Amino acid sequence: MPTTDAMGLRIPEFFVDLPHLDDPGLLLDKLREVVDAVAADASPSDRETLLTLYRTAYGSLLAEGAIYVGYGYFRTDDGGLSMATLNVFVKDQEEANPHLTIAQILKAHAEGGPRHAPGVSATPIELPCGPAAFVIRMTLAPDDVEAVSPMAWQAQAVIPFPQGQRKVVVIDLSTPCPTEAPYYAGILDAIAHTVTFTTTNPEAVQDSPDGGAGEDAADAEDPRSRISQALG
Repeated sequence: MPTTDAMGLRIPEFFVDLPHLDDPGLLLDKLREVVDAVAADASPSDRETLLTLYRTAYGSLLAEGAIYVGYGYFRTDDGGLSMATLNVFVKDQEEANPHLTIAQILKAHAEGGPRHAPGVSATPIELPCGPAAFVIRMTLAPDDVEAVSPMAWQAQAVIPFPQGQRKVVVIDLSTPCPTEAPYYAGILDAIAHTVTFTTTNPEAVQDSPDGGAGEDAADAEDPRSRISQALG
């Protein structure tokens, strides 16, 4: 379960987390497994190119404050393959009030706001740990790009730390399979409900039997969707 000194959350078991860059050999093995799965029909040179891109991207995520980087593969009911990446960040921010933080996010993504864009929406929610916002993006690939999915779906749960701490947790879930968006939205919601904050006893979250997640963590491990099962 990813944790920092002041927060914790629970990731469903069907996501596979990648190791940190302090073990390059293990990282390379894990990333090669990902490349072999998503580019099984590609040439060896193309797979090596993709592997290099993955290693670069992974390093960038850690530089941006990622405390968790993972992925999951799932079989759909029609026999297809659905893939998703899950990243969790802890980031600094200037605003100390969590409610004002959410208000600023909503204003920025509203029509006329600096982050407003077609296919992007922001919705306020209330979690057990406090206020939050879900930001959803549906992205179209450029017309001149071939051999890629024409669309991608990305959603983020942005959760401010308690009053005065000036940090946010960002849970980022994305997939090139937009038809499975309702399924992945349910997973993101369930993970967000497991977030806990503490400023006095960070070990309590790790030591509790359910990781401080309660029933919501169980829901995250068995989401209701039309995807039959994780690849085993």
